[in-house]
Amino acid sequence: MAANVDNTVRELVYEFLDDLRELGTVNMFGATLDLQEEFGFDRPMAKELLSDWMAQYGKDNDDE
Repeated sequence: MAANVDNTVRELVYEFLDDLRELGTVNMFGATLDLQEEFGFDRPMAKELLSDWMAQYGKDNDDE
């Protein structure tokens, strides 16, 4: 399902999630609701995008 999301939208979502994480005010496991509110995704799509971001975040930070 999330594979159908345009790369530009995916980049915006990942940037939004990065910003949320940096703020430190949101438990990232609960960010599905934030994605629904900000982008209008349904719950399954928001959950899948969040999961994809978490997997990518882990890869990006393995080098540190």
